[in-house]
Amino acid sequence: MAEARYITTQVRNKILRGIDPVKERQEKDLKKINRIKKEV
Repeated sequence: MAEARYITTQVRNKILRGIDPVKERQEKDLKKINRIKKEV
């Protein structure tokens, strides 16, 4: 329960700083995909 509240606080802080959490996650996923492609 405390963990979920911590995550929402993190997300709220990111939004306040003008960071889109969804976009950030997509960028991380893209980096992960690119890393996997390089390994193959």
